[in-house]
Amino acid sequence: MRKLHSAVCILLSLFLLMQPVTAADVLPTDTAADSTSVDSVLKVNPQITEEQAAERLYYLGLMSGVGTVDGVINFALERPLTNLECIIMVIRLLGEESDVLQNNYPHKFIDIPDWGSPYVGYFVHRGIVSEDSKLFFPDDSVSTPVFMKYMLNALGYGSGFSLEDTVRIGKQIGICSENEKEVTRGQATLMLYRTLDTTCKDSEQTLSFSLVQKGLLNYRDVQFLLWNEDNKEVDAYIKSQGYSTIKSLPDGKYTITVSGEKRCLNVFVDGANQDYEGVKVTTWARTDDISQKFRVEQTENGTYRLFSSASKGGYNRLLGFNYLQSAALFSASSPYAAEFILQYAGTADRGWYLLSAKDPTLALSNETGKDGNAITLRPLGEEGYEQLWSFEFDEVVNEQGYEFAIYPAEDMMITQGYYDNFSHQKQNALDITTRSGAVFAPFTGEIVRVDRGYNRYNTVWLESKEPVVYADGTIDYMTVVFMHDNNVSDLYIGQTVAQGEYFYHAGVAGGATGSHVHIAVIRGKYQTSMALTGSGNVYPENALFVRSQTIIYTTYGLRWTYLK
Repeated sequence: MRKLHSAVCILLSLFLLMQPVTAADVLPTDTAADSTSVDSVLKVNPQITEEQAAERLYYLGLMSGVGTVDGVINFALERPLTNLECIIMVIRLLGEESDVLQNNYPHKFIDIPDWGSPYVGYFVHRGIVSEDSKLFFPDDSVSTPVFMKYMLNALGYGSGFSLEDTVRIGKQIGICSENEKEVTRGQATLMLYRTLDTTCKDSEQTLSFSLVQKGLLNYRDVQFLLWNEDNKEVDAYIKSQGYSTIKSLPDGKYTITVSGEKRCLNVFVDGANQDYEGVKVTTWARTDDISQKFRVEQTENGTYRLFSSASKGGYNRLLGFNYLQSAALFSASSPYAAEFILQYAGTADRGWYLLSAKDPTLALSNETGKDGNAITLRPLGEEGYEQLWSFEFDEVVNEQGYEFAIYPAEDMMITQGYYDNFSHQKQNALDITTRSGAVFAPFTGEIVRVDRGYNRYNTVWLESKEPVVYADGTIDYMTVVFMHDNNVSDLYIGQTVAQGEYFYHAGVAGGATGSHVHIAVIRGKYQTSMALTGSGNVYPENALFVRSQTIIYTTYGLRWTYLK
């Protein structure tokens, strides 16, 4: 992907000339409307999807994702764009992020997560956001008028238009079509994409062309990724340049299925924790037994090995091919053990080809539509063989099938520890946040209690369905208390939440200082005698494992146990 080495000033310095705004709106609700007509015209408007627009902007260096799904960039296009995300988008497009992080400008807002504080402080410092309130509402969604205000500034029209007029003008040009109270990330992507191909104020040049002239965008890239309306030609150009949204598949345990089907790679064994040397591997109807789980591990050479989770926790036997070229399990040192190159197929179901590292013209193959037949290596694309595979990240389980209780976030940012000297003086709990603000279930559990209401901290109690493995090595039921989500209307008693499923969000319910999630761990099942409490009876680092792919920003000095 081509990176921009300087300020990609799509919003240019015009953003910094905006009038100060209130935190709740992010942009001003001007009352003195400037209804002057605009002369901008949308020059190019290719019929593309939100996903296509996101990918093209990603190749131009103008868009980033929120993580990966099956190794593919996840743009989260269906999710509303938040105030904080919008501000970060603006700053990154301005090329000001290094200044933001270096100076860490102060502000008075109390509901900003620590990682987002420098960005908001920068907007306050530049006079773009005013501090009329102590609350910024970082997780509130951005509306069409607010987003269009940014786009009109980028085109050179300043900030004289009322929010009502920004939508009228946006529709007139063709940048937006609806006046949404909540703009999704996908809708924002399309509006940004169209703005780039719109002529600037008092000019026949599009914004993207002006950026090319200033050396901020590559002409060849812009010619195909923005101006070309033939999607086939665009796709050919993307392929010729080697542009991709593929990322490495994270190490972890997966169910590997034939794409679009419910047939999985299957080891012909019962139970776990055995040395299954030479045991046959094929596809079979999905059962979710441990015999259908594989630990995927990337080597130093970038190839992948597939260990059977049924064999001593997935560390002893891996997928290979015997002298008949049929798939079976072998030790890592065996000459029959196989390594694979994962190649994304570029299809809608996000499938992967498993190519032989020894001969990349051969792919892991299974006879079409049949179970029990031997899996072999066949020429890539050979008719009559299924060769496209999907990787579904599994619950984190040990060889006996018990889930490991895992730290409930993709990244670790701890803002307060247990029995700390601020507000946790008598509480065995952690305050955590993440870049997205969302946390997931540390195990498959059931919501057994919901204390709704601002003064009750919108507290939710999640009890494990089965005993889980604690980080200290013990196995028992676990109950985790979550606090401060601003809205828990979607959660109810009896609701089952799968391990890894996002269900709770950082907030300030109860008057919290800064948007975060307060968590406490209690050993055992929930007891009705438990009062509203933010304190657990187990130290969190003795209860929760940290996955190897977790992004660490601060461990708070705690001694965490990491899963391999």
